[in-house]
Amino acid sequence: MLPTATRLEPPYPRADRPLLEAVHAYLDARRPLTTELYVIGCEYVPLGLGVGITVREGFGRETVVQAVRQAVRRFIFPLPAGGPTGEGWPLGRDVQDRELYVAVAQVPGVASIAGVSLFAWGTVTRVLRDPRRAGASADVARFTVEPPAPSVRQAEGPVNPSWLQLKGSTATTPVELSIADWQLPELLKVAVNADGEVPTMLHGIGDEGSGGMDSSQAGVAVPMVPEVC
Repeated sequence: MLPTATRLEPPYPRADRPLLEAVHAYLDARRPLTTELYVIGCEYVPLGLGVGITVREGFGRETVVQAVRQAVRRFIFPLPAGGPTGEGWPLGRDVQDRELYVAVAQVPGVASIAGVSLFAWGTVTRVLRDPRRAGASADVARFTVEPPAPSVRQAEGPVNPSWLQLKGSTATTPVELSIADWQLPELLKVAVNADGEVPTMLHGIGDEGSGGMDSSQAGVAVPMVPEVC
C-alpha cells in the first residue's frame, strides 16, 4: 500500500507506521477468524536512466530534454496518472528498456533515440529469464537488485550513490530489471543527452541535462525517507 502523492520526483511516497497501523486495525476487525493479516509497505528498487536522443528541427533543445525527463518519470511513477496505463506502476512489474524507448519516442520533438541505459544501485545479479513469462527469450539481459541497506543509502546518497549500468552481451541486447511482487522501481536519476550519445555513467541523484550539469553537484539535497514495514 502507498499514500497518495502528486509530484513525480523522488523520494516516492512511503507508508509510515501510523498509516500501516490504521489500515491493519480497519481490516483486522473485518477479517475471518482463521485468517492471518499482514499490512506492509512496498520495497523500492533504486533505478537510474541514461537517455540519448536527437532533437527535431524547430523544437527547443532544453524543452525537449525536459519533456523526455517528465515522460520517463511519469511512466515509472507508482501512482495514477503514472505508469504504463496511467494507473501507476504495478507491483512486481519488471522494467524493460524497450518500453522506455516507446515512452521517449512519443515525446514531441524527439527526432531519434540513440538508446536507453538502465542503472541500478545495490547488489546486482544477472539471472535467467523465467521461461514461464510471456515472450521469454534467452536474448535478454535480466537482472535482480537487492536495494542498499538504509545505512548505505545514508552514507552514499544523495551525492555519491554507486550506480551500476545494466548491460547485455551486445549493445542491442534488450535489458530488464526484475521486480519482485512486493517491490516497485524508484526512479532516482535521469540523465538526458541531446547530442545522440547514450550516457554510460551516472553521478548523484536528480536530473542531468544535455549540458552535463548534475543537480546533485549544484547542491540540491534529496531527503532520504526511512522504509517502514
